[in-house]
Amino acid sequence: MVPKEKLIERSKLAEYEIRRAPDPYRHMPTDEEIQKLVRGIHDHWNPATNPAARYRPQMKRLFHRDKDYAIILGLLDSACRIGEMLSLKVTDYSPSERGITIRQSKGRTSRTLPVSDDWAEALSVWLKLRSRVMEAVPPEEDEGWIFISETGRRLSERNFLRSLKGYLAYAGVTERVCLHSLRRYSLNKLARTNLLAARDFAGHQDAKTTLIYTS
Repeated sequence: MVPKEKLIERSKLAEYEIRRAPDPYRHMPTDEEIQKLVRGIHDHWNPATNPAARYRPQMKRLFHRDKDYAIILGLLDSACRIGEMLSLKVTDYSPSERGITIRQSKGRTSRTLPVSDDWAEALSVWLKLRSRVMEAVPPEEDEGWIFISETGRRLSERNFLRSLKGYLAYAGVTERVCLHSLRRYSLNKLARTNLLAARDFAGHQDAKTTLIYTS
């Protein structure tokens, strides 16, 4: 009697091992693209360069311009993830020491990073405006987030991502540039001169992980 397994034709692909698919190409933003994005934030809210902005109240224009400018400069300056940036509280920033502490990190280990002159100036402008917005709010109701929505609550990642897409489109920057591109750009520039510093900024345990951002 012929064994049952002999009657079943074995697939020629049975021993085939599926190889790991190559990582998709990730666009590295150019200096020009980043400059256009940063410049586009102010231009977008300036009625002289964007006539559509004149239909927004001045306070609203200043609020979104200064907030988003500080966030984007911060992402470029610190290589933070957007969740880390939007989880910052006013008490995490020390203007006198020019340092900011990232407490809510993917690696669950807090880290303190230096703040550049440009970002410090942007934060100073934004925090003054934030104080004006929150002056009518009882202190116990202020949750202390650095970056807030118009309602005074923590700014959501979804709302910021929508704003970023608008700035990229207004500035005429390629669609290949996305939120993660800002972290990639920042780490790539830093890793060129100091890989270990880039690793610390990124919050990585292994420099090999940081190297992924440089290619």
